[in-house]
Formats: sequence, structure tokens, C-alpha cells
Amino acid sequence: MTAKFSEPIQPGSITFQLRNAAGALVAATVSYDEATKVATLDPTANLDANSTYTVTLSGAKDLGNNAMATMTWSFTTALLPSYSFWNGAVVPPEPASNDTGAVELGLRFTADADGVVRGLRFYKGAGNNGTHTGQLFAADGTLLASATFANETASGWQRVLFATPVNVTAGATYVVAYHAPVGRYTASMLFSALSSSPRSTWMIAQRA
Repeated sequence: MTAKFSEPIQPGSITFQLRNAAGALVAATVSYDEATKVATLDPTANLDANSTYTVTLSGAKDLGNNAMATMTWSFTTALLPSYSFWNGAVVPPEPASNDTGAVELGLRFTADADGVVRGLRFYKGAGNNGTHTGQLFAADGTLLASATFANETASGWQRVLFATPVNVTAGATYVVAYHAPVGRYTASMLFSALSSSPRSTWMIAQRA
């Protein structure tokens, strides 16, 4: 955020602040360029997507020691794009397997860019009942996030969001998984042939 003054000011008199929608102060550095008369507020971390922030500029005094009136303005950050392994129109060739044993099903992926995993989806076929829990793991097995699916439909894509989005790093490998307590998970022989496991599942990890 920047503010350009119409006349020279005393740099040490500037109060330049940024607050999130909850009113909490956002950590930032403030600088002033005397040549251009521009003050700059630079947050120390990336701002959240699709969020409203308020900027307050006050206290600045000109060389005659006259203080400016307080100025406040707000803005909303953009909603980041979302990416998925499969879109919601895809229907797996085998929506429900005959296996009725409890099983944890996962998909390993490597991020091609820094991003954020907000949650995951799995395709639910007939008989895939019980409580389903989705998880995100690091390559070494460290659990990064977990969430329980709620308000599921009888079949089709089921979605859950993590309480806190998880940052992922370009080039790093992760695993998204979910627990099918009574089996009947979605399977695909074609997809299984490309997997290191005979069991696989159609899942989606969303990142931005």
C-alpha cells in the first residue's frame, strides 16, 4: 500500500497501519521516500485471499508542523484460482468396489508451484457409508491437516475444507487420503495400473 503526499512531511510522524477483517493489526514495515513524497506499507507476509483489509494513515506532519487529517480506506484481496486433479463432472468407471473392509485410500502428488491446499474431495459410490475423514500428509508421513466430511450426499463427489489451509511448496511431494470405514470405495483398474497400490481412489486436492 502506498500514499503520496502533496508536500514534504516529517518521516517520523507517519502512522501507517493495516488491519484485517477482525480488526487485528497486520505486521508490516513502513518507509518514506522524501524525493517522491511517497509512504509505503509493506506487509511482512502474504495477505489472505478473498479477505477485506483496512488501511489507516494518520499523524503525518508537514514541515510547518501541521498534522494531516486521518485517512482510512478498505480493499478486498482477490480469490485465488483453484486447481483439481479431476473436475466435478467426472464419474469413475467403478463407483463402488466389492471390497467391504475398512481401508485408508490415498493419492500421492507433487506440487508444481507454491500454493495452498484448502481441502479435498473423494467420489462416493453406493454402500460407501460411515464417517469419512480426509487427511493431508507430507512425504515423510507427517500429518499436516485432517477434517471430517459432513452433510454427505448418497453418492457423488464429497467435499471437505480444512480448518486452516495448508501451504505447499513447489517440488515437494504430498499425500491426500481418506478413510472408508466399510470399504465400497471407488476404484479404477486403469488408474490402479499406474499406481504403486492395487487399491486407489478418485480424489481431488484443491490448491491455489
